[in-house]
Amino acid sequence: MFTILTASQVNQIEGERFASGDRQQHALMETAGKAATVSILNWVSKSSCSTPPGIHVLCGPGNNGGDGYVVARLLRENGYPVRVYSYGDSSRLSAAAESMRQKWLACGPVGELCELAPTEVSRNDIVVDALFGIGLSRPLRPDLVAALSRVPASASTIAIDIRSGIHAGTGRALLPAGSSLPPACMTVAFHCAKPGHFLGDGATMAGRLEVVSIGLEAEFKRIRQQWNSELHAYTLSDLRTLQVPVKKAGQHKYDHGHVLVLAGGSGRGGAARLAARAALRVGAGLVTVGVPAEAIVENAAQLNAIMIARVGSPHELAAAIGGRRIDAMCIGPGIGVNVNTRRLIRIALATDLGVVLDADALTSFERRADDLLSKVHERTVLTPHHGEFRRLFPDLGRKLAASEQMSKVEATVRASRRSNCTVLLKGHDTVIADPSGKTCICSSVDEPAAAQLATAGAGDVLSGLISGLMARNMRPFEACRLAALLHAASAVDVGPGLIAEDLPRAAGRILGRLSLRAMGESCKAAA
Repeated sequence: MFTILTASQVNQIEGERFASGDRQQHALMETAGKAATVSILNWVSKSSCSTPPGIHVLCGPGNNGGDGYVVARLLRENGYPVRVYSYGDSSRLSAAAESMRQKWLACGPVGELCELAPTEVSRNDIVVDALFGIGLSRPLRPDLVAALSRVPASASTIAIDIRSGIHAGTGRALLPAGSSLPPACMTVAFHCAKPGHFLGDGATMAGRLEVVSIGLEAEFKRIRQQWNSELHAYTLSDLRTLQVPVKKAGQHKYDHGHVLVLAGGSGRGGAARLAARAALRVGAGLVTVGVPAEAIVENAAQLNAIMIARVGSPHELAAAIGGRRIDAMCIGPGIGVNVNTRRLIRIALATDLGVVLDADALTSFERRADDLLSKVHERTVLTPHHGEFRRLFPDLGRKLAASEQMSKVEATVRASRRSNCTVLLKGHDTVIADPSGKTCICSSVDEPAAAQLATAGAGDVLSGLISGLMARNMRPFEACRLAALLHAASAVDVGPGLIAEDLPRAAGRILGRLSLRAMGESCKAAA
């Protein structure tokens, strides 16, 4: 798990340090440069280079450039051949950055980055990107992009704090239209990760993320109490640290909850069946698919462990809720975009049961979002993709689409507060927020096989996982977090050739391994 800070929060923390004396900025820059150098040396030691690579440090006109000058000097002191190139007006450097530049000049010259020749960087060299860091808010100039494009694609780029050209808050690429830059092999982030390391384009540009301490822990501890909430990022490796529900001896099926999944009419039941199987595989004790009368035979022919009930009208849904021990509902996959769907959802939301709304359930309230949002409650989960998000929250969707106006995290947090329920905004950078202020990013970008989730029905499986976990008494936020990571890990488990039908079984295997580990740790604690 990574703790995430925004650029403004970092500035606030650093500002408290700098208030204690003018020399603090110099000391902090030296510390940051040393920490980055250690990470770079470790990375080089693990590489397959038989001879020391040439290292090219690119220094910008701000404090990120100052960090770069420290890195260059320390790498030179460690015996590496280092060249330094600057970009921007060096006369505008801060006092601390200028001091570090002068220390480097005592070791070697500084070239102009825009004059970099293609032959100066060899294919096995290392390029240290210390150009702009987390303060960048405007697109890189074409002359800089042209210079960076002359670096061979085979050279290894290591970014200091964040890859230049990435907005630290939104993760969006700030590049001229039609241009691109290769991703970093590694990013060395100072103190904490930033949103842009996990969101949007930034997630694919960061490479391996290494967070290093620069001695700001005391300031962080004091200032964090002023913030309303904290943001964390989880990767698939964090699955083993999350609490998972475990079935114990002596329990029966009703102890693990009953999920009702509503399906569409004849020929439209596949999505609901995917969600139902996922809910059962994630450990729900019982799962029922509610279908209109004309679709009962079709679904009965394809389901065994999952029960079937006639639920096609609001009256039938009310009867099913009243006559069965239902703990959670999943509504949306394949149910249809129509007035009847809206009526069914109103019945479901009139209860205090956990309700997961996805797909057609969300689209059915396009241009009627206020009707839906006035009825959802704290046990409701909305799971939109970006298109569905725009239909429910058009103003937030427009700002999210505008590259500089709003981050995915902010949009999700605002949507959660507005609706007073948990919102999961899908993607390789899935963001989850609940009304209490809990927020997290579930990132799968470090596992390329997770991209196999780009297949029909994968989202329906995610909805089923969430509803199954909620039926097992997990709170909505925790259920969404575990389900999102389990969903991506299932894709990795299956690999290429994945279809949505593979995911529930894979999720069951992974959850089984997690449950065994949890039981083992419990036994150790008891001993």
